[in-house]
Amino acid sequence: MCPGAAAAAQPAVASAEDLFEAFLALSLEEAIALEAFLERAAAGEFGPFRGEAARAFLDRVERMTLANIEAKGEEAGLLPGEAEEVARRQLARFAELRRRYGLEGGRAGGPEDAPTEEGGSARPKT
Repeated sequence: MCPGAAAAAQPAVASAEDLFEAFLALSLEEAIALEAFLERAAAGEFGPFRGEAARAFLDRVERMTLANIEAKGEEAGLLPGEAEEVARRQLARFAELRRRYGLEGGRAGGPEDAPTEEGGSARPKT
């Protein structure tokens, strides 16, 4: 098969859900890191990677990551502040990824936006 045929066989990614499903599939097949997936997505491997769909995909992965940190912290009986420190590092990681891929124009999520320490939404005030 010629190299272009493999790319042509890939469906265009039109939504955050499509990106998320591609990420999950690759996570199971290759144990791909988020950064590696984003590099491939930004290179066009899965179709267009920009705007609201890309932002919503990254927001969803961030929310899942933070929820996982909270759940695993409770299961492991982490000391107060340990899970929060891990969550802060992940928030910084996602902020850097948004900056790197030009997606820092605000969160695309809805009411399930990542919570702040005060219990409110992390969505920027408008």
